Formats: sequence, C-alpha cells, structure tokens
Amino acid sequence: MEVSRTFEAPASGYAVAEIKAEGLVRIVNADGGQVGDLFAFVAEKRSEYASAPHTRSITRRLFPSEGEFIFSSERRPMLQLVTDSSPGRHDTLYAACDPKRYEMLGALPDHRTCATNLEEAMAVFGGLGMPTPQPFNLFMEVHVSESGGLEVTPSTAAPGDFVLFKAIEDVILVLSACPMDVYEISSGGLSALRIELLERK
Repeated sequence: MEVSRTFEAPASGYAVAEIKAEGLVRIVNADGGQVGDLFAFVAEKRSEYASAPHTRSITRRLFPSEGEFIFSSERRPMLQLVTDSSPGRHDTLYAACDPKRYEMLGALPDHRTCATNLEEAMAVFGGLGMPTPQPFNLFMEVHVSESGGLEVTPSTAAPGDFVLFKAIEDVILVLSACPMDVYEISSGGLSALRIELLERK
C-alpha cells in the first residue's frame, strides 16, 4: 500500500478527510504520546455518526479490537479496525473537551477544544447540526478500577504508532489533536497527528 493523500492535525488543531467506501485510512501518532479525538459521519446522511455507546453495546468492549467495527448511531458498521500498532489503549468513555470543561478547570477562555475543532471542521459541510458526539479517543489511556473509578494516565503511544481503518461506506472523518494540557493525557507535550489515505498497489 502507498499513501495517496496526507492531512495533518497540528498540535491542538484538527484535520478533516473524506473517505470512500472500502477506502483505507491510517491515523498516525507522528511524535508519539498524543491523544486524538476521532469523529466520523456518514457522508450522505450526516445525522448518522460513529457512536461510542452503540459500539460498546455491540462489541461489549471499551474499544474495538482488530477485525471489529465501529458502529453508527443507527447500529450499522461504519469503520473496521484493520490494524493497531499502538499499545492498544484507546478510550470511549470521556466526552470531548469543550469550553465549559476548560472553564471548570480554570483555563483561559480562548483555550482550544476538541468540540470547537469539530465545529470548525464541519463548517465546510454546512455545520455540525447536532450536539458534539462522544468521540473515539485514540491513544488515550483510561483505566477502570474494580470499584468503577476512572484513572487517566499519559499516553504510551510511540512515535509512528498508528491505527488503520477500512471505511464500510463513504464517511467524513474529523481528527482533533486533543488540546488538553491542564492535566497530562498526552505525554511529552502536545504534538501533531496525521491522517493518511492509502491505496492498494
């Protein structure tokens, strides 16, 4: 396979890409340690989106394993996880960071957020038109204790680690390089992520 197009989500920023059905897309942790909020929408019906709660209920896992699917809000498969070269720690429990979250944490009013990144990315498609969906938090390490407590530890993704998805139908992908820096979820500081569209030789 070879890379046909590349889209970079700069530190605290975002990238958006349109993926055709059967297309392969690789999300690369360029420098390692960066958490990325992944959102996906059905291209022809943007009210249908990749849904973490529906995916969890179908797979009975906190994140799909290789060969499994990310399902839509209408319980249809949207993306298949083909390969995961990372330690395999991803999160589907935490909501996207938003202005209210940073206000609660005492950050400056103009702090970038994943919710704002998503809104800006979808503006070119006519706007988001819905509340911010629950993201798939790639490379984010959330540990659930026996008592139900949640502990977030810095990402252990190495430079070049990636997840490879196959689109089941035409989709719009938005990837936000999470700006969270009030507490450490991305290790080694904030950095870029990359979307690569692949072609089979």
